[in-house]
Amino acid sequence: MRLILFTFIIFWLPGALCSRPPVLAIDLGVDSYKLALFTPDSKPYFQIILNTHGKRKTQPLVAFHEGQRVFAQEAADLKKKFPSSVFGLWSRVGQTFEAVSAYRDKLEEEARDSTSFIYPSAVRALDIRQEPTRNAAGAYSDDLKAVLSAEEVLANVLANARTLAASAAGTNVTEAAITVPPYLTHAQRRAVATAASLAGLEVLTVVSDHHAVAINYATEQRLEAATRTVLFLDIGGSSSRASVVEFRAGGARKAADSIGFVNVLSVGWDHDVSGNELDRLLAEYMLDAAQQQYSKLPDAAPQPLAERPRVVEKLLAEARRTKEILSANRDCRAMVESLTPELDFHLDVSRADFEQLPNAAFARLAPLVETVIARAGVTLADIQAIELVGGTSRVPRIQAILRAAFPGMELGVHLNGE
Repeated sequence: MRLILFTFIIFWLPGALCSRPPVLAIDLGVDSYKLALFTPDSKPYFQIILNTHGKRKTQPLVAFHEGQRVFAQEAADLKKKFPSSVFGLWSRVGQTFEAVSAYRDKLEEEARDSTSFIYPSAVRALDIRQEPTRNAAGAYSDDLKAVLSAEEVLANVLANARTLAASAAGTNVTEAAITVPPYLTHAQRRAVATAASLAGLEVLTVVSDHHAVAINYATEQRLEAATRTVLFLDIGGSSSRASVVEFRAGGARKAADSIGFVNVLSVGWDHDVSGNELDRLLAEYMLDAAQQQYSKLPDAAPQPLAERPRVVEKLLAEARRTKEILSANRDCRAMVESLTPELDFHLDVSRADFEQLPNAAFARLAPLVETVIARAGVTLADIQAIELVGGTSRVPRIQAILRAAFPGMELGVHLNGE
């Protein structure tokens, strides 16, 4: 886990292990977060925290329904029936109401051009409003009869993370180190710290996740030469990020082949090449097939399936499952029982079918890498290693594109993207 060693480097200093409270490490992504605990007073010093379902990845969701507050997977399950009750808007922290409204309007304009366009989950079903005390975006909760700001949504998510950490530590946890995507502005990073404070956490540092990945790599690798230039490609749920990092040997008390200096030469990102985009395209493919099946039923209603939030949520969830299966298998049968009261949806999807859908998104991957390399002031020949991070990097078509762009170079998977 990329944040564990980053937290270790911050605190493994002379005297750092003397009577220091536990520190929660939060790898905060748009679609999931991961937790680790640093306990300097007891071994093991580091432990990865599993959620209540025994998994490392937890969805940053909170739902308010019938007077109850639920999180993560329980909130995701609730989204299939009550989409407007579930909030996952944290990536909009620190943004103005106008900025979020413009993003929503852009999606609505795209929706008008396609009868099967599926909104991103974070904004599709929510009633986006202006937070009453300042010019910030929020979402109206019918259950609470109030507007929740993006910071309040994130504070609820982080409060749940703190509860998980306290259960693992056997004591209260009040300090945290947080990684965030590199495209977050300074205002958004301050808003993340504000949300953490609302959750009862003192933030020791907020750092870009590509820095954490580079530090992780530096602690595990050895150099055969004085320097090494590495391209990191993090293909995650919400975006693809590329960074070029130079590693140099040296530093006090370092072995001759150990990495002592880390220099991030450049970083870039593209929100249109992501796991969510692949989910959306596959869900649209399923939606078209489902609409055809539904239209043949004698008692079919005239309302298009794309206009039914519950149908859309069910298809998005099934698209995500199907994508994961097709990363390892050539065929998958997509199934959604009771997609509507009248229709049990079934569709055979091959990997070839899936890989034909996101051609435009896939085509953006190579230019992203080329731009980041040029911005770093190096050439393709200067790149000595490529490291893949992020779950979407497992998609075979993505790996094929990268092998074509870097012929003869091995795609490294030394870092655990999850």
